Amino acid sequence: MPRIPTRTISSVVFLLWIAATPWLRAEGPGETLLPETTKGFFSVTNVEDLKGHWADTQIGKLMADPAMGPFVKDFRRQLQQRLDTFQKKLGLGIEDFENVPTGEVTIGVIESPKGTRALAVLMDVTGRVDEAQAMPDKAATNLTAGGAKRSEATWSGTDVVVLDIPGEEGQLPQEAVYFLKDNFLGAADDREVMKEILARMAGQGEAALADVEAFQIVLERCHKDAGDRTPQVRWFVEPIAYMGLAEKANPPEKRPQGKTPLDIAKNQGFEAIRGMGGFVD
Repeated sequence: MPRIPTRTISSVVFLLWIAATPWLRAEGPGETLLPETTKGFFSVTNVEDLKGHWADTQIGKLMADPAMGPFVKDFRRQLQQRLDTFQKKLGLGIEDFENVPTGEVTIGVIESPKGTRALAVLMDVTGRVDEAQAMPDKAATNLTAGGAKRSEATWSGTDVVVLDIPGEEGQLPQEAVYFLKDNFLGAADDREVMKEILARMAGQGEAALADVEAFQIVLERCHKDAGDRTPQVRWFVEPIAYMGLAEKANPPEKRPQGKTPLDIAKNQGFEAIRGMGGFVD
């Protein structure tokens, strides 16, 4: 395999930036809608654009080769197994979301008002509103088959579909919430988090991820290095907080005994890292 030139490596920006400097507000809708308690953020600026550029890469061309079919199929199967939790929470699998968004897609891992881990997905579905309209109903069908109860409500002027999911043995009940408004589809597994998102959409919400100092500083540095280029992917994480939420999300019987990776990270001083993030182009 040929050696990847340093210039190519440097085009994928990975930054840890702890200084305190001012920055412009975030550009995408995702970071302005997700709450300030978002601990993990991943956003594709334009899905169609990313698909086109991915197909032009050597890896994209390799994966499209018919000879790679069995490998790609098995890879997707393994990926789906790892994302089963996503499907259990929202009633839809990754494949259900693949062909609906046309613009920006944002995924947030959030510390809910209850102190638990919440997941939110926001996507621009301009031109595919009909397909997007079918998704809440499909999620409801999948989840009600397992005993979930469907209801509807209006929060901050937006109609939502709420699905209350009974907890499995030893687990607390869960919920899934969907909305579709102004070519924008959203899903979350926590109603309070969704209420916060919709309040910000209506111009009534409290601070967003875009207001978090560490997020601002990381993206400012990324913008400096990227220049005028529009990133195809933006990401950000608060490492210690993210690890803490992941640990809480595991049922007690699956949590490690003794010192956990989170304990070790804190002991080694990683709490000093307030944020990590980058652009991918």
